[in-house]
Formats: sequence, C-alpha cells, structure tokens
Amino acid sequence: KRGVFPLLFLKNTTATLISIGVDDADVSLLRSQAEHVMRLVDLSNKIESVALSENRRQLWIQSPRPEYKLVTQRYNLPNRCIGLLRPGVDVIVLPGGHEPTREFWSFMKDVLDLGEDQVIFSSGAS
Repeated sequence: KRGVFPLLFLKNTTATLISIGVDDADVSLLRSQAEHVMRLVDLSNKIESVALSENRRQLWIQSPRPEYKLVTQRYNLPNRCIGLLRPGVDVIVLPGGHEPTREFWSFMKDVLDLGEDQVIFSSGAS
C-alpha cells in the first residue's frame, strides 16, 4: 500500500501529510508530487481572517452523529471546545442528558471564570 494521507488539514492555512511508499525513493516521489499538487491551489480568493477576534463572538457547536455510540465520540468531542471559550464572550452548545458532561462544564466554568449564560445544553435526545 502506498499513498499520501492527511494527518491534519486546516483549509487555506496548513496541512500535515504522511507519505507511505515501498521504499525511500517512492516516499520522496510521493512527497514531491503532493507538494506540487498543494501549490496548484488558488489562494487569490482566500478569506482574510477566520481567527478569534475581539469584535466577534464565537458559537461553538460540535454535534455528535446519531450513529456514534462510544462515549468518546458522543460526549468528549463536543466537550473539547469548552477550553476555547472566552469569559463573558463566547457560547457553546453541549449535549444534554449526560451528567458527566454537566459536571465537566461546571468544573471548567469555575476554572475559566465562565458564566452560566455561556452554555446551552441540548435536549439530549440525539
């Protein structure tokens, strides 16, 4: 098996790829081909900034897919964005009906000095 596979891809900013080949020469060839293709991307219409800005609020919504059954998929994924909240500014939507998520929110709220109005808990039905 051989190819170039993404490990991390952030649109219009950075990409970390891994090349897997049959030998070192094959890996080098795949790497140079991937670099060539990445340079073909037209960046003339790129967005100036999608970063956090003091004059913008962020609404963090990370909804798990209904078929996700593992706790790590259904609850840990949405909870990972709590640490990105800025006190008194941003809002996050978290899955309701899951006591450990509520406990984690309470802990993070105290640690990060967040307000109760910065979280919206879903119904927990999905």
